[in-house]
Amino acid sequence: MTNTAPGKNRVRITGRLYDKDPRDLSEGGKCAYIRFRYHYVGGDWRWTEYKHCGYNTVRPIMLTRYNVDEVRLKVCQVSWQPPHTPTSCRVKKIYPTVSPRDL
Repeated sequence: MTNTAPGKNRVRITGRLYDKDPRDLSEGGKCAYIRFRYHYVGGDWRWTEYKHCGYNTVRPIMLTRYNVDEVRLKVCQVSWQPPHTPTSCRVKKIYPTVSPRDL
């Protein structure tokens, strides 16, 4: 996350979303889910979400936003089929002031 000019910034988030649930659909298996909520300076909250199904596989994540003053993430499991109701969730503010050891 880098500041590019006074009053403006660029937030870049990269990572990987892993599905670590070995169960299949008939056994109640779930998919990996992550939702990024970001707040624009002087504006509204928006979000971007990713879902990934497939045990022991990974989905790359790359997200860049400008002029935001806060980013939060929510990591959950969701069902394979609609409704994709999130369960076992964890929420964390990751911007501003975050270090890798805090995640």
